[in-house]
Amino acid sequence: MGWCRSVTTGTLCLWPLVVTHSVETRPLTVGLGVFGAPETGVDWSVVSAATLLSVAPSMLAFLLFQRQFVQSFIRAGVR
Repeated sequence: MGWCRSVTTGTLCLWPLVVTHSVETRPLTVGLGVFGAPETGVDWSVVSAATLLSVAPSMLAFLLFQRQFVQSFIRAGVR
């Protein structure tokens, strides 16, 4: 079970590297993986800042539309 999970996780990080041809088009998760590479030493302050910057837009959108988001789940459950 653990082996399958590690293969799947590795594939999820490898696939964007296979299909993209330039650094500018790679997804944010690949960039965060580069920040956290143990070969170069992990600077946790940089990793934390990059993670915060990548999560902030989604979190802000959720906080702005939280009421509509929750109400849509409530309405879907009532039917």
